[in-house]
Amino acid sequence: MDDQSFVVVENIFFQTMIKRLNFEAKICSTDTMHNNIMKVYNEEKINIKKQLQEVPGKISFTLDC
Repeated sequence: MDDQSFVVVENIFFQTMIKRLNFEAKICSTDTMHNNIMKVYNEEKINIKKQLQEVPGKISFTLDC
């Protein structure tokens, strides 16, 4: 992964590359991509919360930065 932003889909060179790889590919807009990712994120967040609430006992989280 090279941490490209969502706006990469609006770049003509990126679009040309994708079309050469698959001429039938549909390239969505930046807004559509963002909305789809946020929808999946929110759904997974809810699922993880639900799963964690159902775990018997206690869970400890640590972070080493």
